[in-house]
Amino acid sequence: MLDRRVRLVTLLTLFASLSLLAGPDAVAGEKKTFADKNLEWTLPDSDGWRFLDVPDTEKQQGYVARIVSNEVGTQMSLMRRPSEGLAPQAFIEEVIGFARQQLKKVKAAKSFNGKFAGKPATCAFVHGEAEGGVEQHASMFVLDHGGNLYLLFVQSFHGAHKKHWKAVDAARRGVRMLQGGGPAETPATGPLPDADGGESGDEIGGGTGMDGEDELDPAEWPENGPKWEEGTIVFPSHNLRWKLPEGTPFKVTGVIDNEKAHGAPLVILRATAGEEENAPEAVVSVAALERQPGYLTTLQVNNMDYQNAVAKSFHERLPGGVTLEEDIEVGGVYGSSFGLRGKTEEGGYVGVTDYWVALRGEIYRFRAITTGTRDTHTDYAAPIKALMGGIEFTDATEPVAGPLAASIPFHVMPRGSYQGKEYELKAQGIKLKKPEIFAKMQAPSNPNVLFVLEARTEDGSAYMYVDVMSFETAALAQNSQKPEDFIDDRALAWEEQASGGVKLRKGRKTKGPKHFKAKWGKAKGVGYRFEAQFFDRPFVENGYLVRHKQRTYFIKEQYGGEDAEKKFKKTLKALQKGWTWAKK
Repeated sequence: MLDRRVRLVTLLTLFASLSLLAGPDAVAGEKKTFADKNLEWTLPDSDGWRFLDVPDTEKQQGYVARIVSNEVGTQMSLMRRPSEGLAPQAFIEEVIGFARQQLKKVKAAKSFNGKFAGKPATCAFVHGEAEGGVEQHASMFVLDHGGNLYLLFVQSFHGAHKKHWKAVDAARRGVRMLQGGGPAETPATGPLPDADGGESGDEIGGGTGMDGEDELDPAEWPENGPKWEEGTIVFPSHNLRWKLPEGTPFKVTGVIDNEKAHGAPLVILRATAGEEENAPEAVVSVAALERQPGYLTTLQVNNMDYQNAVAKSFHERLPGGVTLEEDIEVGGVYGSSFGLRGKTEEGGYVGVTDYWVALRGEIYRFRAITTGTRDTHTDYAAPIKALMGGIEFTDATEPVAGPLAASIPFHVMPRGSYQGKEYELKAQGIKLKKPEIFAKMQAPSNPNVLFVLEARTEDGSAYMYVDVMSFETAALAQNSQKPEDFIDDRALAWEEQASGGVKLRKGRKTKGPKHFKAKWGKAKGVGYRFEAQFFDRPFVENGYLVRHKQRTYFIKEQYGGEDAEKKFKKTLKALQKGWTWAKK
């Protein structure tokens, strides 16, 4: 994995050296396509914006393109990089933490919910002064799609962000995904959240009393915020209820205005030991994030970038002050936790523990922070445990996660395009009328992959995945590749990802998986069948390597969940019925 610190240093320092470079004449509304990155970017039609060349060394770090205005003051950089299990919010927290270190004075730093490439995104800005009193403003727009983080980073100097906000909005709307993006947006009617207020931070979510210390009367909670039901905080949009234990020292001191929000804390609970200014206290909050394909809480807590982002809250770590649990129960659902204890620069003691839960379409982060003396963390351990014991997920059933060992990351929620519609696909000798139940997925950057489809039952208890690959038969022969080689590689992939062993139907005369004569439609070849457990659910894959004309096709149909093959029997027949081989 590339060093994130190198990327962040580049993000925060490139402006001064690049924005003054001579470049080509500006072309209003110019568009560039980056097919290998699934992106295109259209320039704003004002302020003389132009594209700058991105050095190869930066392309290796994930940079796709950079634009700058002839009116010096602002530049924007577009990136795409593997998410590696890191949620957009965690990435933003790290960038903000690093910016705080680089700036001499931070006037404001805040994350908020927005749009990027037409999809919901996690956004943030940091505003402050660098050495010499130079005013800096940085905005970030981040979303996770298909296992990659897409990021637009905007940096302005000397107050230029106030002048260029329309161009920034146009550039943000001008970023489009070639596949998988959201609908085009209308221009913003005003600037994005600005930085004229006092310093905020991760615990400030733009709601009622989010930075306060006094208990909020439920009768005064925002109309569109969380609901209060006789000692229970209800989050209708997030499948979550939180019952406060009797006698708890925690009081609700912050409630978000929009309960549907992702990224910002939804509610803040605070307990204080005394009324003096620096009295020991504990603050607990919950934030919900949109769950991305391939996400696991174990990857989250073991991610060094995330751990380092948490560590930036400390001036000094305490020996033995690290806790990490990969399997911990929260609200009847298993998740993971990571905690650190340390000291501030002023000598106070701080403890931070994050509890992560992934359920259905969301990720929940419950964060507990203690500040005060060396014993404060221990003193509040029992009240925090009791508070966490009141968490309840309204629907704790997890849909089948699929696919197993495939070209797209596993997920538990519907995704893709054209679900609910018949759709005709054509490629390399195949015409396929996609049944309505399937969603068409974005094919990976592999020229041999023709189609990727997945379907789910309404209750999420069963899953079906189909992908089709195509190869020139002559090229396979030239490379001495046989159908058995594909089957052996596929078996290895299953054994690496499945749990509880894989049933391969091994042949009598070979150690590898057994293959047998098979056909798909009129095309004949060999097939296989694998069975295994994946996330405690049964999975089955039937594969076919068949020849038609001058090409060899590798077709996989995979099922997840109890009786999934039976539940999708009619779906398979419809798929085969809509399949036509080219005559030439």
